[in-house]
Amino acid sequence: MILSDRSFYVIEHFEPISHLDLGRYAFNVGIEMELAKKAFQREIDEKMYNRFQEISLDRMKETRMLKRDETRNDYGYHFLSNKNGNLTLLLRFIDVPGNACDLGINGEEGDLLREGKLHDKFLGYYQHNIDGQQQAYTLLSLWLTWVEAVKAICEP
Repeated sequence: MILSDRSFYVIEHFEPISHLDLGRYAFNVGIEMELAKKAFQREIDEKMYNRFQEISLDRMKETRMLKRDETRNDYGYHFLSNKNGNLTLLLRFIDVPGNACDLGINGEEGDLLREGKLHDKFLGYYQHNIDGQQQAYTLLSLWLTWVEAVKAICEP
């Protein structure tokens, strides 16, 4: 079932690339800027934050990034804070076990978004140190879970 007549996210180059120095898997994803702005305007409470972290922990166990009995909270979703220092629904980055393995926005884009000066069509999330298929699929799965939740929450 297609829920929309337009795409609200993109996935680019989800493939293994052996010649890269920054990891063996390179891909980028993006959320439509208008939806990203809505997510940035929506503050999240502790209950929503904890739910996202539970989802990330469960997903990392499903993909065997973590052992079934691990209860780590140093990986998962990291949200962008607003000018008041409160966390918003907009994702800053996701990380999983590995050598600084993550998928996130550039720091200056977060600053520009806070100032209302970012006008691209999509807000891009870029890979860093993705060394294996397991990390790549886990990060993509977590990002897709988040972007679908943003769509449901911000545009019901």
